Parts: sequence; structure tokens; C-alpha cells
Amino acid sequence: MNSSWLLLLGAKTISTLGSRLTIVAMPLIAILLLNATPLEMGVLEGSALLPSAVLSPFIGALIDRHSKRNMLIVANCVSGVALSTIVIAHHFHALSIILLTGIAFCAATIGMAEEIALFSFIPKIVERSYLAVANSYFRSVTAGAKVAGTALAGVLIASLTAAGTVAVDAATFIIAAFCISLIPIADSKPGEIGAQTPYLAGLREGFRFVTRNAEFVTIVVAAVFVNLFGASFDAIGSLFIVRDLHVPAAWYAAALTAGAAAGALGALASGKVSKLFDIRVLLAMGVGLVAISLLGISLLKGTPENVAIVFGVCCAVTSFGSILVSVALGTILQESAPPNILGSVAGIFTAIMSGIAPISAVGAGLLGSLVGLRYTLIGSAAGLLAVSLMLSAYCVISIRSRYPSAR
Repeated sequence: MNSSWLLLLGAKTISTLGSRLTIVAMPLIAILLLNATPLEMGVLEGSALLPSAVLSPFIGALIDRHSKRNMLIVANCVSGVALSTIVIAHHFHALSIILLTGIAFCAATIGMAEEIALFSFIPKIVERSYLAVANSYFRSVTAGAKVAGTALAGVLIASLTAAGTVAVDAATFIIAAFCISLIPIADSKPGEIGAQTPYLAGLREGFRFVTRNAEFVTIVVAAVFVNLFGASFDAIGSLFIVRDLHVPAAWYAAALTAGAAAGALGALASGKVSKLFDIRVLLAMGVGLVAISLLGISLLKGTPENVAIVFGVCCAVTSFGSILVSVALGTILQESAPPNILGSVAGIFTAIMSGIAPISAVGAGLLGSLVGLRYTLIGSAAGLLAVSLMLSAYCVISIRSRYPSAR
């Protein structure tokens, strides 16, 4: 790995650490400082989810036409300025739930643009054979930064207040932008950007690739179902564990923390595993691990103490598998999509994944009310197992087609 990659990794670690501060602090600002109602809290949360579901294809196509490095610098700087607005408005007693919601929407939009630009920039500074390893390291440090950032948020909120914590996050984005500015690699040659495909044509090419590339369509369909069944667990899993199985909230949180730590280890391991197996095999393995662990959660019974212990183990396996899935999907996307439309393809993929999650969450809630939480969760886990088997069959067919001697 080269110095450019290390600078990018450092910048992402710093900005992720800061972002966790705001994720914890912003709801507290709305609740404690602005006395937000349940409806206002729902709107605030929705404003952060909307950009990925609606705007990501268009932003991805825009990123294709500009230097990814420069886009990353601008995105981090704008994020820092946007979050600083919260601190300034609070200082002058001008902060309102409407302003906070608008800032949350802007920050989510910029954050999504940064993710797509980062995703498109990695293949520019990392050799193709090292993409899976690079992605695994990115997932590892960001997973670790999320855990550390959540813990740090509690300390900073207690000492600096929620608004002061957001100010620290704003500073981390400026530092991240500075780190990226030190990257010497220019990802576009002079005159190259202007010669690229026009904006709308690039967007159409992205849609055409996603819908007509047979291999990629298979991966997208699998990813949609993984997100569909996974989101249902996210929606009602906590209710099942805490309400139906009577696990105390503190034990529940501890189990999730164990899962996050396992996710960081999974990210490190995924790079080594990718050297042993085809990246598509890595995807099937990840989905299989998630399916088995979620099936285990849905079948949990016993005392709260025993349930909490087994739930923690299942969370660790789920996080490990989820990281394998994330690394594999990202690497497949980077290897498959043409470089000139990688941003468009990533944006379309993000929109598909983000759009299915709310539908799945609502559906899981309705189904859980009708047939019970346990049976709904068992059905979701069974669906994931079916996806894993489908991917396994696809891997066998794909490997045999590329390596006839393996038959």
C-alpha cells in the first residue's frame, strides 16, 4: 500500500470518528435543547435517510465528471461548515428543529457524496489485485472508529454539551480534508474530465450497466434480498430480544458492542480470506454466516442471562459476516463497473439498497403484529439462507465458466 492510500485511510478514520459524535449528539440536541416531539424526531431521522434513497444516482453521475480527490476535499469542508452552523445557531439562540432537520439533510447528502467519491477514488490509488485488501482495511478502521467514536461521544457530551460535541465533529472534517489535500495522485488528467460522457448519458450508461450486465444483475438481486431480510431484523430484532425475551437494555447494548468489535476483526480477516477464495465465494460465505446467526437469534429461549450471552455471540457472528458481505460487494462493484461510470453505478446501487430498507422495516412490523415477532424473524433468516444457497450455486457456475479445468 502506498502513501496516498494511507492518507486516504487516515482521513476516513478521522471523519468517521467525528461522524459518530454527531450521530449520538444530534438526537440529544433535538430532545434536550429543542424539546422535539415524536413526529419531529421521525422527520429528523427521515431527513438523514432520504438522500441515499433519492439523490445518490444523480450525485454519482456528477462525481464521475469531476476529480474524486477534489470532490472529497470539498465534501469534507462543506460538512465541517454545515455542522458549524448548528454550533453558531445554538450560540445565538437561533437553533430550531426546522434548521436542525435541514442541516441533517444537507449533512447526509454530503456524506453520501463523500462515500461515493471515496468508493470511486480507491481504484485510482490501489492496484486491482489489492482492492479486496484495501476495502477490508477501510472497513476495519471505520468499524473501530465507530466504536471509539460512540464511547468518546459520551465523554464529550458530558464535558462539552451536545452542541460542543458537534463542534468537535466539524473540526474532524476539516482535518480530514487537509489529509486528502496531501495526496499527490491526480485521478484525472488535464482535459480528461471535459471529454467524458455527458451527465445524462453517463447516468443512462450506469442504469444500463446495472440492469443489463448479467453477472452484476445476479449480485444486485442477491444484495437486494440480503438488505430486505436484514432490514427486517434491524426493525424488530431489538423488540424481540428486550420485550419478548426480557433481556435488560444494558445487556442488550453490551451484546451490540461485542458485535461491533467482531465486525472490526471481520474486516481485517476479510482481506486475508479474499486471497484464499474468489470474491464471490467471500460474498456467499458472509451471507451464510449472517443467515445462520440470525436464525440462532430467532430461536433463542431461556433465562435472560443465557439469552444475552448467546445473543452476544450471534451479534459477533452477524457483524463478522456483514463485513464480509460489505467488502465483497464493494470489491465486485469496483472490479466490474467501467471506471468512467463507477460513480453512477455506485449511486444507483446505493439508491436500490437504501430504498428497500424502509419498505422491509414497515413490512416486518406489520407481519410481526400479525404472526408474531419470532416467526417473522425465522422467516427472514430462512430467506437469507436461501440467498446464501443461491449465491453458492452461482459461485460454482461462475468459477467453472472461468476455469474449465475445475469441472
